[in-house]
Amino acid sequence: MSFLLFALTGLHGLGLLLLFIATLGKAWWVLPDGGTLNLWYDCEYLNSTHGWACTSTGDSPCLRATRGLLPTALLLSAASFGLFLWQLRGGPRGSFFTPAGGTQLLAALAALLGAGLYAARGGRPLAGAFGYCFGLAWAAAALALGSGCAYLRLRKGA
Repeated sequence: MSFLLFALTGLHGLGLLLLFIATLGKAWWVLPDGGTLNLWYDCEYLNSTHGWACTSTGDSPCLRATRGLLPTALLLSAASFGLFLWQLRGGPRGSFFTPAGGTQLLAALAALLGAGLYAARGGRPLAGAFGYCFGLAWAAAALALGSGCAYLRLRKGA
């Protein structure tokens, strides 16, 4: 049982890390010239002025929804991890695996919706391809879904 709890902690931590990198990463969309776009701003360093020039990446409804859903998924996943750790350290036995699992499943749903909306038409240019952050968001959603189901399974077994 302790190996299962250790593996679940690692799974949840990995999913949380991937979601954090995907939310703040700079390569959601790779342009044909090698440039990248992120969810928030497109910034480049100008050697002539020794400063940064930042422009918005767009304001489409899908992009705004993605910008809201991914931080929401990150916060829900962190709250679920906190509930799980509190349960392991000193909370009542077995009673908080269900809220931790439910919160983690909500985080998975938010990450799936955010990445899906970005894939549908997230305010990106027509030319280019998806970057590594897009793949990390899908992987983090899958890990969150798996750990959420495992939390609910632990509750059933407790």
